Amino acid sequence: MIAYLLAELTDWRQRRMRKTLCCSAALMAALSFVGPLQPLLLALASALVFIVSAWSDSLDPQDDPYRRADPEIFRAKSLEIAAGKALSALVLWLGIGFALSPVLAASAAAWGLRGEAILSCLLCWLSSYLLASSICFLSRLSLGGAGSLLGLGAYLLWLLSSFFSAPLEPANPFVQTWRILRLEGVSSIRLCMLEELAAAAACFACSALVIGIKRRKRDA
Repeated sequence: MIAYLLAELTDWRQRRMRKTLCCSAALMAALSFVGPLQPLLLALASALVFIVSAWSDSLDPQDDPYRRADPEIFRAKSLEIAAGKALSALVLWLGIGFALSPVLAASAAAWGLRGEAILSCLLCWLSSYLLASSICFLSRLSLGGAGSLLGLGAYLLWLLSSFFSAPLEPANPFVQTWRILRLEGVSSIRLCMLEELAAAAACFACSALVIGIKRRKRDA
C-alpha cells in the first residue's frame, strides 16, 4: 500500500503538481480581489478546484512506460493498490487544500466564519474529491482510455442532474457549499456527504476486484 502511495505521489509531482497548484493559486488570488475575500465565492471556487483536480487524474496515459503507478503491473496485492490509491487521493486533497489555505483562512477571518461552517466545507470538498477520484480510477481500470469519457460523463451526470431533480440536489458539491455558508438544511447535506464517502469506498473496493480480474486474465 505504501509503495503504491509513493508511486502515485511521484507521478503526480512530476506530471501535474506545478500546473494544479499554480492554476489553483492564481484562481483563488484573482477571486480574492472580487469580493474582496468573499467566502461564498472562494468556497465555490475551491469546490471547482477539487473536482477538476480529481478528474485530471484520469487523463494520465495508462500505457506510458515511465508511469510508476500502473495498477495492473505494480508488484502489490489488488487490495493494497486500491487502498494506496485512496490514501494518495487523501494526501493530494490535503496538499491542494494547503495551497488554498492562506486565502481561505484570510477570508474566514475577515468575514468571521464559524468553525462549524469551515469544518462542513472541508468535509464537502473531501467527500466530493474522494468520490470523483474513485469514479475516475474505477472507470479507467474498467475501460482503459475510454474511461476518461466515462468519468467525464459520470461527472456531468453527478453535477447536472441535481439541478433537474430535487432529491439529488443535496449531492451536488456546489449546492452543498452554498447551503453550508447560507445555513440552509445543513444536516441533510452532512448525511449526503457521508453517503458520498461510502460510495467512494465502494468504488475503491470495486477497483480492487477489477485489478484482480484483469491480472487473472493476463496470467491465464
